[in-house]
Amino acid sequence: QNGFEFPHRLASGEVRTVEVHSSPIVANGRKLLFSVIHDITKRKQAEEDRRHLESQLQHSQKLESLGVLASGLAHDFNNLLVGIYGNLDFALLEAKSGSSLHAYVANAMTAAERAANLIDQMLAYAGKGKTGIEDVDLKTVTQEMASLLKSSVSKKTTLRLHMPDDLLPMRGDPTQISQIIMNLLTNAAQAIGEEPGDVSLQIEQVTCDRAQLAEMRPDADLPAGTYLRLRVSDTGPGMTQDALKRIFDPFYTTKATGTGLGLSAVHGIVRGHHGAISVDSEPGRGTRFTVVFPAVLQ
Repeated sequence: QNGFEFPHRLASGEVRTVEVHSSPIVANGRKLLFSVIHDITKRKQAEEDRRHLESQLQHSQKLESLGVLASGLAHDFNNLLVGIYGNLDFALLEAKSGSSLHAYVANAMTAAERAANLIDQMLAYAGKGKTGIEDVDLKTVTQEMASLLKSSVSKKTTLRLHMPDDLLPMRGDPTQISQIIMNLLTNAAQAIGEEPGDVSLQIEQVTCDRAQLAEMRPDADLPAGTYLRLRVSDTGPGMTQDALKRIFDPFYTTKATGTGLGLSAVHGIVRGHHGAISVDSEPGRGTRFTVVFPAVLQ
């Protein structure tokens, strides 16, 4: 007896996966092959869905573990920076203005400030950044960030905004929400580079069920309800599957320069705001980031 699987096309054109088990038998003195065919399409799809979910959960757990590590490191570095800042302040008071010593200390202070910014990004990735929670008008924040971005991107890049006027607010930290929007828009514009292309940002009010939310964030049981969905897409070169798997990992970057903390910080901020984020991309077809935040019902 043996068993094997193969795709079988029905008369309707639909392709099903079937499993065949065959055994030789003897009937009326004749050797025959007795075969049993099972339609296993649903079982194969269930197995594929389970593997996909397990892969997502493993990735989410990895990011969660990295977040704990990043949080601990950030707090330790922050404590060290307090001492560095204090000593540099005293050194600036002692150094004569205009002297080479004053310039050296001032440069060290600038470097310390950059280190502090990296710490803030690490804490944001861990979902433990500074927060001032209030009702946030996502449309207003987006318009402000888009206005800032227009002056710094290539003239060949067209920025398109699609936002209705009657959006519900969300609860969050306006500064961190601004960081998400600016990061996603900047990444999209940089992906296009100096070539002609479009960056599109769309916000809409949607109803999400648990299955949709679990697909985006399998590590959390987000409640079904009304969400604000923000989508940023570009017509750039797209990303490989390997890059997609690592896109939210801290310190991973495909750019020649950069810390690799931008998108990881975005991921952490979204988690901290009880939202979810996903990305779709493939080489030659651009990239689209989708973020959902729970809306405040009024």
